[in-house]
Amino acid sequence: MSDSKWDGFMALRYSKRQDTLTKIFDKYQDYYDKVATQFVAKNRANRRRYVRLTGNHDTYIEQDRERDLKARVEDRLGVKVIDALRIKSGGQIKYLVIHGHQFDESGRSTGASRSPRASARSIRNASPGATRAATGSGGRATRDAGISAPRFANALSGTDPLPYPHDAAADLALNNLANIKANTRAFVETLLGKQVAWEYFENADAFNALTLEVWKGDETYKLRHMDEVKLCQQYEAKYLALNTGRPIPTLIVGHSHEPRERATYTEGSVVHTIDFYINSGAAGRFENLIWCVEIEGGGERIVSWSKINDRLTRITWKSSHGLLEHESKVAVSV
Repeated sequence: MSDSKWDGFMALRYSKRQDTLTKIFDKYQDYYDKVATQFVAKNRANRRRYVRLTGNHDTYIEQDRERDLKARVEDRLGVKVIDALRIKSGGQIKYLVIHGHQFDESGRSTGASRSPRASARSIRNASPGATRAATGSGGRATRDAGISAPRFANALSGTDPLPYPHDAAADLALNNLANIKANTRAFVETLLGKQVAWEYFENADAFNALTLEVWKGDETYKLRHMDEVKLCQQYEAKYLALNTGRPIPTLIVGHSHEPRERATYTEGSVVHTIDFYINSGAAGRFENLIWCVEIEGGGERIVSWSKINDRLTRITWKSSHGLLEHESKVAVSV
């Protein structure tokens, strides 16, 4: 495609994006009004701060053609949209808050991407100052996870597929059910090239999940798209290489929609517990369940919000043997 045709195509594309943004503002006017008045203006008056971070849906937000889109969002909310937030205590950076797509090769946006090395450097160069993976729920975690699921998986996920001991494509073509049934998880992951979040299915057995849910069109796969194990290993290594002499700041991300706090991973026969990584889970992705991270009094905790018996309920969670479990539950009057 010639440069002139490409420029014309891009101009049309961004014109459509401007139209879409206008429709979003119009349709969700109440939401933007509430953020601008209740969170931005009110917090500013009380010497507090509302922060808006970029995510993977803010694609190319720093590119020349889309800076006007970013400017419109900032003008509508009354705040700057930033890539990372550093939270400091006692003159040192204690938390680095970032959406997380920056560590996801498939979800990385050009303007906002940071590698673990760049994120570690952003800590060093800063000026000093201030899911659905339920176990034991007895039901669909997406519909009532905050209500009936007492525990959630709390192990760091990877993305590499399990090794399949046969030719997966040939077994698929020949309908070799014996091989597939004996190694279902590895078979599917090898074909897809990514690790699958099997705990999202109603059937614990992978072959039953494949035949009774996927092949019938009832469910599809959730692929692991952010390798938390590699992320934590690289983040720690890059930060320690900076030789700051200070504790590694806690990295808080979202993106993968699965809450983590003091999560574990196994390397050989050794179980590692990661103290410097927290995943805030999802906000608004699942019905009747919002996850968040609260930081207060020098500590942090995983919290979920849901309606139980028509009452808004706040639940705090604690890490225990590779699981997140209920710590306390309080009904809130609103």
